[in-house]
Amino acid sequence: MERPTLLVWRTVQDAIGDLPDPEHEAARAAAVTNHRFQPGARAYPGHTGSPLDEPAKTLKASVHGVPRGENMFFRPDGSLRYLTARVRALANFSRRFRFSRLLEQDHAATRQRRANGTRRRRARRPREIAGHRCD
Repeated sequence: MERPTLLVWRTVQDAIGDLPDPEHEAARAAAVTNHRFQPGARAYPGHTGSPLDEPAKTLKASVHGVPRGENMFFRPDGSLRYLTARVRALANFSRRFRFSRLLEQDHAATRQRRANGTRRRRARRPREIAGHRCD
């Protein structure tokens, strides 16, 4: 009977250790598609980040935000940082994966609106769709 061979688990550090920190190395991070710093990461009971020396928590999508802090990790100094879109993509895509140009442009427009303190205008609801009234 053969013994099963187990793969060694990868830690957060293994997966992203070679990427520049987008907060402290913004110029180098700008060369990596969608690897931009997003401020505001914080921990509270039930909402904690992943330690660097352990596997990352499973990323989940939700309309109510990220329930247990899966989208952030602890730096060696103990501070928290959100995962960038590039890092989140590493969970499912190779490093060679290219985000679509439209997605990159949308993120750039969102960053510009935030910098200007403006919000995206809501699309107006059409009054009629295929001959049916929408009130």
